[in-house]
Amino acid sequence: MRYLADFSERFSELSFESELNTEKLGAALGVTGSIVRHWKRGTRSISLANALRIAEHFNCSLEFLIGRTEDRLVFMPQPYLPFYERLRQLMDNRGVTWYRIVQDGIVSSHNLSVWKNGTFPMLETVIDIAEYFKLTLDQFVGRET
Repeated sequence: MRYLADFSERFSELSFESELNTEKLGAALGVTGSIVRHWKRGTRSISLANALRIAEHFNCSLEFLIGRTEDRLVFMPQPYLPFYERLRQLMDNRGVTWYRIVQDGIVSSHNLSVWKNGTFPMLETVIDIAEYFKLTLDQFVGRET
């Protein structure tokens, strides 16, 4: 959870700027106020789906959201593919097999099958995969070309 503290701080800053209380912000993001409070305190991990909702709500990049850049948004966000499709596309383009990505310890074979069924991974896992492919988070998910 190496980026959880940076995410928590950045999310708290964005929340403060929006002047929405946790309940209203949660409603805008499709989660409960309790979840928003956990994210602000850094006591709960966040899924890619929720991180994308936050980035869209606050018009920022995922890289900004996790504290890897101070530039809020330096590109026009593109529509992105579902996670599994994007991962599959990148693997095909780079010639990386399922076997290789599992053997390299990036993900488990169980995760791959769960994602194939439409489940979003946790942000921390997406960070690891993006680093494996040497891409920013926004490039990895397809928001940035």
